[in-house]
Parts: sequence; structure tokens; C-alpha cells
Amino acid sequence: MTTEGAQQNNVLIDVGKETDRAVADVVRGLLKRPAEEVGNLLADGLGLLADQVRLKRALNAQLGLERVKEKLEEREVDVDNTSSPEEEELHLLLNGMSLAGNEHVRNMWAGLFAEALDPASGVSAERPFIAVLESLTPTDAKIIDLLIYIEQIKASWQRRKAKFIPPNPASMSDEEKARLKETQELNQELLKRATAAIWKKAEAYGLAQIEEDGWAENLFRQGVVERSPLPEVLSSRFSNYPHFGDVDVSRIVAGLQKKLESFDMKMKRETTAPSLILSGSRQEGRWTQEVILTSFGRRFAAACGLDANKDLEI
Repeated sequence: MTTEGAQQNNVLIDVGKETDRAVADVVRGLLKRPAEEVGNLLADGLGLLADQVRLKRALNAQLGLERVKEKLEEREVDVDNTSSPEEEELHLLLNGMSLAGNEHVRNMWAGLFAEALDPASGVSAERPFIAVLESLTPTDAKIIDLLIYIEQIKASWQRRKAKFIPPNPASMSDEEKARLKETQELNQELLKRATAAIWKKAEAYGLAQIEEDGWAENLFRQGVVERSPLPEVLSSRFSNYPHFGDVDVSRIVAGLQKKLESFDMKMKRETTAPSLILSGSRQEGRWTQEVILTSFGRRFAAACGLDANKDLEI
């Protein structure tokens, strides 16, 4: 964004804050009035309140359109050559963006708007996408952005990691052993940096430790996220044993018990909300993803301009 654009946005944000305070003053003023005076003042108060709300919505829409313009410029899409969304889609996009007072939520509205305008995109403002956007809280938007960022980091790590497979692992030469060790050390360092980047992003968004109750309820209800799957437990194969007496009964019982415990854990996991997005330790360079995007969540994020395959520097 240019310096002039940044200054303009700062002015608009400052005006928006003044509008918030003005709206609050109107509401407080009405609440403090004696009951007999409220009826006389309500019409004037609501008129002023409506004016302030309209101003704030206009400011939100202006900030959103500025972001749409930036996204189109990043794609090198000429504004004069953009596609024309359906009139109803255009109305829904503008209306939704005007209500988005948070930058993270507004950025997702702007992403869908830019995708709908880009003739090369093929994305339209589908009703399910609009419905999810209308329901998003600032925390929801940051969670989606973090989950996409994790996918970007993982994809970038896969592209950058060193690869070496010795021709004959059973009898490696000294040179092959040295090269294998170097490959492992390079990949371990790359993984360490990737892990640090993920934790840094989570902490910047306030998502490394979440104190909000029910933070995931809306995203689960909308079908955007789901619990990450547990590792599968291999089942015992009775067909490998022609006679029951040929096997160790205790091993079969232990295997069945382990499978039942795994099934019970899976059921509890699927029916309870997660307390964290990430578990593990940044200091020890470990992390486990407790929630992931569903297939619809990935499609929704992509429609809002969040590319899971974007190449990042690690």
C-alpha cells in the first residue's frame, strides 16, 4: 500500500473510532433519560444512531474496497477488465463488507470479492461462502488464516527439504553415510525453522493459548474445521491363524483392548470441542495440530483468496 493510502486508511480508522464513541454516547444518553422522556427522544435518538451506523458501514465498505483493489493489483488484474458478478451477489458482498469492522474478517470478504471480480478465477460468491462470512468472528477469521498458514509452511517444507536415498542402505560407503547425515541435519534445521514460524504466527494471533470458551463452536457448526484424525490402530488378523491354539491368546486380547480404547478415544474426541488449536512445545520444537480444515473449509478459504500452496520462505 502507498504512503498516501496508508494515511487515508489511518484517517478512516480514526473516524470509525469516533463513530463508535458517538454511537455509544447516543445509547448511554437514551438509557439515562427518565422513562417519560424516552418516548419523546427515541425517534431523534434512533435517527442519529442510524446516521452514525450508516457512516461506520460506509467507512468499512471503503476500507474493504481498498483491499479488493490491492488484491486485484497483486494479480495484475485491470479494474476495467474485471468480470461482473450478479447483481444480488454484488449486493451481498458490499453489504457484508460494510458490516465487517474487523480487519481479518474484512480481508476475507475482500478476498471473495476479488476472486469474484477476477475473470481468470472461476470463483463466484456462493451462498454457503456468504453464510460463513456473515457468521465469522475476528477469532474465527484468524483461526482460518492460521490453519492455511500451517498448510503453506508444510508445503514449503516439503518443497525445500533435502532428499537423498542411498542406493543400498545395508552397505553404504563412508561418502554416502556422510551425505545422509548432512541431509538429515539440513532437514532437521528446516523443520525447526518451520515449527518456530508456526508458533510465532499462533502467538501473534493470540491462538497459542486460547482463553475464549467455545472458540471453535461456530467453525464446527459451519463445517469449516474438524478434529484432526487420530493414528489408526492396526487390528489383529485372525485369518492369519488357521487354528485358535496356534496363537498367543494374550496377544489377541491385548490387541482387542487397544483397539477398543482407540475407538473410545476417537468417539470422545469427535464429540468434544478441542481446547487448543496447537499442542506441543515451541521450546522443544514440537507441535501437534488439534484441528484442521474440512474439504469445504479448504474450498471456502481458497474462495477467499487464501492459497494453501503459496510458497513461503522458511
